[in-house]
Formats: sequence, structure tokens, C-alpha cells
Amino acid sequence: MTDARAWVSWTAPGFHCWPGIRDAAGQLYLSVRHRHLFHYHVEVDVHNDDRDIEFHELLAHCKTYTKREEWEGSSCETIARGLIDHVEQRWPQRHPAVTVSEDGECGATVQS
Repeated sequence: MTDARAWVSWTAPGFHCWPGIRDAAGQLYLSVRHRHLFHYHVEVDVHNDDRDIEFHELLAHCKTYTKREEWEGSSCETIARGLIDHVEQRWPQRHPAVTVSEDGECGATVQS
């Protein structure tokens, strides 16, 4: 295990919906397609202080996953899990943690 983590953050517009919402809080509007500026934050283990995964390389790789705008019924958690898989395909055993938020206000963090 390492004691250092590299991280990258960016934003991208996207659309999704929550088809299974229960209207207990009066938020049924979330069941229809709506827009957010999704905020992404990804952290990975690095194995030395010379950073064996370069920030810009990590950022470019992650952005290839989030360049799509249509997320359909995906939650922040679902998007984060997909991004973890995307990172782990390129850099296995780096224990990524991914945070996805809607407009920088509400979101979720998932760790591998």
C-alpha cells in the first residue's frame, strides 16, 4: 500500500433521470430527464513521489468515460462505479475513489 494518492477533478454537462423515485419528498420531477453540471473527482494510489501515474494522463483517461452527455437512469453512484471500472482497466490495483455530484451540491463517493 502507498501513502500517497493523486487526484483529478473536472466538470461536464449531462442529463439523467430517476425513473424509480418515490414521491415521498415531492420530488417526482426527478423522474423525467433533466440536466446537471456533473462534478467528478477521482483519486488513485501512486507508488512513489515521482508520481507513476501523471495527473494529466489520469485526467485525459477519465474524461474519455465522461464525455457522453446521456446517462439515462444512472445515479451518481452508478456513474462513479463505471468510472472506477474504467480507471481499473488501465491501472489495476490503484484503489480508485470516485465522487460524482450534481452541480457540486449533492453527490456520492464510491471506493473500490
